[in-house]
Amino acid sequence: TKPQVFDTLTHFVTEDRAEKGNPLGIEGYISYVDTWRNPNIRAVNLLSGVCPKYQRDGKTILSCKWDVRNGKIEEFSYEIVDGQIVEKPVSENCYAEVNEILRRELKATVEKHSELRFFQSPLIHPKRTSVAELERLLLEGRKTILGLKVHGIGSASGPSDFDPELAKYIAKMGVPLIIHTDYNSRNPANQITTPEGALIHLQRINNPKDWADFCLKYGIRASLQHGARNDREVYRIMKDNKGQFIAGLGPIIGGQSARMVEKTDNYVASVFENLGPEYV
Repeated sequence: TKPQVFDTLTHFVTEDRAEKGNPLGIEGYISYVDTWRNPNIRAVNLLSGVCPKYQRDGKTILSCKWDVRNGKIEEFSYEIVDGQIVEKPVSENCYAEVNEILRRELKATVEKHSELRFFQSPLIHPKRTSVAELERLLLEGRKTILGLKVHGIGSASGPSDFDPELAKYIAKMGVPLIIHTDYNSRNPANQITTPEGALIHLQRINNPKDWADFCLKYGIRASLQHGARNDREVYRIMKDNKGQFIAGLGPIIGGQSARMVEKTDNYVASVFENLGPEYV
């Protein structure tokens, strides 16, 4: 019997990653699977990419980006109109429109491709997604939402920035978070005053231990991506709280031992060795 494959983390591509040669949208993914010739894929979980761009009324829109200005991290959004960048403040619920694009495309695709089962994990912003917006998302996507994606690097935030009311609502609804964990062993003296220092700062505050503690505090289930950065203390927490956490493997990254809590060039093997397949 051939195995049935669940592709649990696929970035839904609107505009930004397509510029780098990635397949565009859900139809692009299906074409990619056909080209790849893996007929065993039967289910797919779609997530927005980091800092997603999209098109509206002839404009290219990026709803949330950050840079270092006046010695601190500042978020902004922008539109590209006739080749000119027009910068704007970041709005509340800044990911609402790209989540809606994903929902509409998913609905249309389901009607055409019965051979695949599609799920979605909308992107939320720890500081800017409102409880009302999340309530709407969960209602409209109640049959297809598998989890909620959190990417602290893209949203210039960490677990300590998470809106407590939003966290309580997520716990109440029982929907799991799919969390980009990160780490950096470097600790520059001038943190945040330069883009490089700010990025390292964001990588450090998105470490798996702080995210695990956040989830324990609010009773939130979570998939800690990138193998929880090979953090053995977090592996112990996962075992002590079986059923609350899994170690998400993807997107698979390699050659980044400085961004692993305990250095390794093969964190996938480490997850299976220290946790076992029931935690993946």
